[in-house]
Amino acid sequence: MPITHGIGAFPNSFLDGVWETGWQELYERFHWLRAMDGVRQDSVFHGEGDVLTHTKMVCEMLMQLPEWQQMDA
Repeated sequence: MPITHGIGAFPNSFLDGVWETGWQELYERFHWLRAMDGVRQDSVFHGEGDVLTHTKMVCEMLMQLPEWQQMDA
């Protein structure tokens, strides 16, 4: 059973030493997140592609920071 930890409406869990985000739940819940899907970025600075992919990558990296993991919900 994962330990649930969240800040506001950002569902995520900690299981087997890895923080994971409920991206599907977020995608379905927030129209502004769906609006990021397919929005292209300059490939010189953002080789990952669209804004949604970039946002996911940033959030996944954020969740790996010990300072974030230690924050209260």
